[in-house]
Amino acid sequence: MKKITLILGDITAIAVDAMVNTAHASLQGGSGLCYTIHKKGGAVLQQECKRLYAEHGLLADSAVAVTSAGNLPAHHVIHAVGPRWLDGTNNEDQLLYDTYKNTLLKADFIQAQTLSIPSIATGIHCFPKQRAAHLAMQAMIDILPHCTHLNTVLLVNTSVDNCQLYLQEFEMFVEKAGTVRLESLLPGRLEKLAE
Repeated sequence: MKKITLILGDITAIAVDAMVNTAHASLQGGSGLCYTIHKKGGAVLQQECKRLYAEHGLLADSAVAVTSAGNLPAHHVIHAVGPRWLDGTNNEDQLLYDTYKNTLLKADFIQAQTLSIPSIATGIHCFPKQRAAHLAMQAMIDILPHCTHLNTVLLVNTSVDNCQLYLQEFEMFVEKAGTVRLESLLPGRLEKLAE
């Protein structure tokens, strides 16, 4: 059975097959989580990002690229370029949905069985957090059942408030989850919402 698990914690400390970086279009270390992943990933990850940028230039919104994880506890890092929120009339919803979709499909393509993913585009890109959580869940419920290799997606957040938004979305998506099990691993509780 496929599984989506909500975790409050540090995405850079969780051992998985693939970890998602909220990337800048240049694939260079920016700020926030992107900076942390580049710093902890070390020289190997940074050099691979520079090589990809030299070969392909800037990535478009919703595009993804894969590197090794360097010193991180993962085999791969999937760098996902989320859209910047402007005013909601510039296809932002579709672009964010596509970012999550492309991330899941890329993880399946590289035969990752486990994927850790943060909230994409809700930091400096200013995407409304509740809206982003809804689009993330919609993409995962739509795409994960069709993945051949990918079985487990860990939604990792450092913010209790973000976790609460995802819990609200879990409750909304319980009926639509189908063959995907939704659960949250928050401090002191394991809540299985659907089987």
